[in-house]
Amino acid sequence: MSDSPLADHPIFDVPDANELYYEVEHDAIRRTLMVTRGSDIILAVGKTLRITSLVDAKGAGSSKASYKTLYAPHVDFNITHISLSPDGKFLAVAGVHQLATVILPRPAYARLPTADVECRSLKIGEYYHTTHGTARIAQTYWHPWGRAGCSLLVMTTDGILREYDVSSQVEEPLQTLYFLPQKVRRRGYQADQGAEQVVSFTFGKGVADWGPLTVYALAKSGDIYAMAPFLPTYADVPSQYLTYLEAFVRAKRDVASRTKGPEGSSSASTAAVYDQQFKYVSALVKQASASGYTAGKGNLAHIQRPESGILAATPARQGPFLLQPEPAEFEDSTSTDACDVFYLSYGFDAPRQDPTDEDSSATVPKQDNLGAILASQADGRIQVFLDLSKIEALWEGEGGLSEEGPALPILSVFETIDLGIFRAASDAGALDLLSDNYIALSTDPSRPQTVFAYHSLGVHTLDLLPWMEVLSSAMCKSTSIGKKAGMNLMDALKQAPNTQVNWVLDTLSDEEKASSPVVAVVPVNNPSIAYHLLAVTSAYEPIPLDLLPTTELARSINHIPATRHPETQPRLSSLPSPYSAAPANKTYDVPSMGEFGRGTTPRNPANRFMSPQTLRVLGDHVKTADGKREALERYIKDANSRMELQEKELERQVDALRKAKARLGTLQAAGQELLEGRLKEVAKSQQELSERMDVLLRKCMAKSNANISEVERQWFAELAELKARITASGRGDTLQERANAVVDRHNLLRKDLAELRAAEPQAKPAVTLGTVQLKSIQSRLSTEDKLLLAAKDRVDNLSALLETVRLSN
Repeated sequence: MSDSPLADHPIFDVPDANELYYEVEHDAIRRTLMVTRGSDIILAVGKTLRITSLVDAKGAGSSKASYKTLYAPHVDFNITHISLSPDGKFLAVAGVHQLATVILPRPAYARLPTADVECRSLKIGEYYHTTHGTARIAQTYWHPWGRAGCSLLVMTTDGILREYDVSSQVEEPLQTLYFLPQKVRRRGYQADQGAEQVVSFTFGKGVADWGPLTVYALAKSGDIYAMAPFLPTYADVPSQYLTYLEAFVRAKRDVASRTKGPEGSSSASTAAVYDQQFKYVSALVKQASASGYTAGKGNLAHIQRPESGILAATPARQGPFLLQPEPAEFEDSTSTDACDVFYLSYGFDAPRQDPTDEDSSATVPKQDNLGAILASQADGRIQVFLDLSKIEALWEGEGGLSEEGPALPILSVFETIDLGIFRAASDAGALDLLSDNYIALSTDPSRPQTVFAYHSLGVHTLDLLPWMEVLSSAMCKSTSIGKKAGMNLMDALKQAPNTQVNWVLDTLSDEEKASSPVVAVVPVNNPSIAYHLLAVTSAYEPIPLDLLPTTELARSINHIPATRHPETQPRLSSLPSPYSAAPANKTYDVPSMGEFGRGTTPRNPANRFMSPQTLRVLGDHVKTADGKREALERYIKDANSRMELQEKELERQVDALRKAKARLGTLQAAGQELLEGRLKEVAKSQQELSERMDVLLRKCMAKSNANISEVERQWFAELAELKARITASGRGDTLQERANAVVDRHNLLRKDLAELRAAEPQAKPAVTLGTVQLKSIQSRLSTEDKLLLAAKDRVDNLSALLETVRLSN
């Protein structure tokens, strides 16, 4: 068990958590109360939604760890499960009967100062999903090919699958499919009550077949139904899949047309079905071409389901599937209700088979060769079916089915997995815990062949990769694995290993005869948090479980060649090779000498004379003695050879020890010099790196300088012109020179005035100016003095400003 900081995060602090769990209708229903969106964790608690970041979870338990509450006004019911859209923008929130969609906030929500984040929400199909008079919601699913991730599929327990587009229409479904027969959906007594309810559904997988367009539904009785083809009303289909599907259907139609029998025969019906399939695919390609469709990997074809035509035809319900051979059952098991269904596929890169291909070693992209369907049951059984004969596309009405209907499809039962929870509950005397048990199945996106099964008694991990690898290689004979194995499918089925099952979390208490059901399991693979599986119980107790890397990843890591820096290669290559002892390469087993022990001769007094029988016994003894003698001579020879080898090895070891001592002495003597030399090399390298860094920094600074605009150039030109007009240039016409000339003249006038005052005789006071006149002249002179000083200050300021501009330029 992992010690994760998420275990102490306040997002899991829920008072009276068990009361919230049992407020919901206490029955076997799907519970998925936690999902992840990138680095965010979204948790459903009662009627509220909480969100936090895994980056913030690194400081869990401190004051920094916190969460936000998503305020969605239309989520006014107890939440049973939530599901995230492929693009992470929408969150489907489902209760027992009600359904809503929440538009999630952007990652910047963590910077909001408030604890509540207001989100826009919408009620989905309020007429069909209400508390009174409607069927329970079995499962919600976002179709991965829905345009902009807005196609929401809702399965109710009455077997009706509805598609809603959350971006345009949420009140009425765009498509409706019926998975249960018409007579089952009528009111009245039914022999098998489990057949009246659908508990889960899933989509198939494939590359060049109808797998991605097939919907599988699981009834409570364990029956499996299917419908194909199904596409969202507004779909973005991979163009490569359309190309492969068109070639696949065309090839089957051509073969069927060549072997077509008379009207009414089975071959004629098959040819009619293939013609209908070809019309459907041709209509898809035609509409994709009209929307700018271009073939190629990674491109998408925009498809819109029309109101009429082959694309608007209703697919026919196929099933229930025949299971061959019959699955195993538990004795005394009363909880046999089916719970969840899940589809897995496996494939690998196969070599090209085109002899004209120049690159003969190239490989085709990974193909989904093998499909498997997993169906869980409440008593701990998980049935594993092989989808060897995939579903064909069929439609209702004309050109679809005959009056007898199609033959029931078949699933091959590969194995029945026993999780051990029925035996554990029986030993603990707590079989009543299985009455409302629901085993939900999910997978790890980074390890698609690993399935997580969580239920009322804990969590199991199922590793299907070992046997899927064997069967897939047997199905693909063109691969090197198939050639090396030399096995057909029947031999591979016999030799394939079983699924590896691990009970990684056990919540059953033998003493209390109670358990804490697991309500969510999500793999957490974030750089700030260790890679582990996070399980949450009904008491909102987070339990992180370590996940080890896959065997395939470990193999790839082991086969990565070691690489070193080029400068260190000569130094490392000069080191002596490691010593390898010669006797260690050969094993020597000491022979047992018990067979060479001294024998005993039986004494028989009645047989004292030689007889033919005595001679025969004597001959047998001689022959046995000769064999023992030869064996003893061979043992002696092997012992002598071993002794000679050990003597030579002793000489080699003594010689190696002598060389090691000599090298040790050399290193001790010259160790200081070698260390000083290496330190000098390091210092030199450091200096060179510093110089290179300085050059690079100067280049970066030179490149980072912005170019001067035309307006700035004109402004600098005007400043230069002003500087030329103000600063002294020797011509005598600048402002500074003129101001200096005025100051000089003023000083001269003041000097002449002082001389005139001194030269005037003191005896002629009548000629001198009066007091009023002197004050008037002095006031005028002081005013002129102030004006001159102000002009000089302005000139000095302009000169300083021009000098500053010149330096900054």
